Amino acid sequence: MKSQSNLNQQPFAINELSNGMAEIMFCENVVEIIVDEKTMYEFDMYEIMIPQRIGLVEDITANYQEWLDYAKGQTAKPLSDKEKIVKLEAKVNQSQIENVEIMTMLVEGGII
Repeated sequence: MKSQSNLNQQPFAINELSNGMAEIMFCENVVEIIVDEKTMYEFDMYEIMIPQRIGLVEDITANYQEWLDYAKGQTAKPLSDKEKIVKLEAKVNQSQIENVEIMTMLVEGGII
């Protein structure tokens, strides 16, 4: 997916998540561009999620092209408008359920 940033991108970055997973972002074809008189960088970005493990950085560094190819293969095609609506409706429904649960706890706890 085409992305932009005001920071020059490294070939990959790993974000360790609290659930034991690692979000790995691969960047390639980094190009410096000027937008509104500011230096920006445009690049292709691919993201994958895998279980975090010791030695992950070294593994990706040693086998970078294989990891990049894998990430490219895992990148989902853009959702249609209908798919986006269904996904957003599901998020709204889940948020409403969570809000009811929170309100119930607040009422039962005498906070409101």
